[in-house]
Amino acid sequence: KEYPKEYINKYCLFDYAVLKLQHGHSQEAKELYGKICRRDPYFIYAWHDLGTLFIRGKEEKRGLKMLNRALAIAPAYRPTLENLAIYYMKHREYKKAAFYVGSALKSTSCHDTQDFYRGWLASLGKKRSFKYASLRWAKLTPPG
Repeated sequence: KEYPKEYINKYCLFDYAVLKLQHGHSQEAKELYGKICRRDPYFIYAWHDLGTLFIRGKEEKRGLKMLNRALAIAPAYRPTLENLAIYYMKHREYKKAAFYVGSALKSTSCHDTQDFYRGWLASLGKKRSFKYASLRWAKLTPPG
């Protein structure tokens, strides 16, 4: 059923996009996130999710552009900083990855999360492989 436009706000659309994504409908989720970004060009969560979707879908340049847009809106939004760090680790650009991990570290006051980021920086400093850092990420997912 189609609802009148005034009854559907960006939060409803965002929840619906997340649901679509969780059920494996990434193309529909992309369209919904895009719709949200057009309605509210400052809705960081949509820009972030859309960027990560494009990167996962092998449209890396487009995805990177969207993650950078999210970062311009909210420079301390940790999920965007983390995804940019992961992207650059994957491409073995360790200095850029370390920059984003360091920015994420500065954006939190939680000691457990800070320890996690310090460990991540240490693994980048040793220029370990992306696989090693990914395993470290999976084991030490920061709280909240």
